[in-house]
Amino acid sequence: MLPKGGIRFGHVRVHLEGLSLAKAPRLDEVFIEGGPLHVVQEESGEIVPVGSGELTVLVRSDSIAQFLESQGAGGLSNFQVSVSQEGVRVQAVKTVLIPIQAVALVKLEVENGADVHVRLVTAEALGVGVRTLIEDQLAKINPIFQASDLPFPCVLTGVVHEAGQVRIEGRLGKE
Repeated sequence: MLPKGGIRFGHVRVHLEGLSLAKAPRLDEVFIEGGPLHVVQEESGEIVPVGSGELTVLVRSDSIAQFLESQGAGGLSNFQVSVSQEGVRVQAVKTVLIPIQAVALVKLEVENGADVHVRLVTAEALGVGVRTLIEDQLAKINPIFQASDLPFPCVLTGVVHEAGQVRIEGRLGKE
């Protein structure tokens, strides 16, 4: 229970590592910085930050690979993931009678300030397009991250694909 009137901060800097959520890749690092910030408790009991604050979430390629492996997406296995400015390149194996290598390039995008979805750019296996098959699998795992899963209200504003990681950006608050 917060004291009546809440708590006021001139400046806040928080760094979390290895945040695991129910239906999302491991969030390798979460940074929250801003101020002034006023933290209040609403009648519902929810603790809400009021003020300005920026949110940055880093998800590294190995965390994305582990997430995909745990989802068993489309019977694929042996996921290898690399991230660059062009997007997330995913290689995996689908065994029908023999192992078949599948490769896809995807981009992570924010939808409605609340969810991160995977959007397929290209996909092929044995030189043949497998777009519909991959899109069907993505529909089962999207969204891969929801702002509402975090222990504080925030709005997601964008995704940046960088060497080896994805950076999800946002701001504190409900709007």
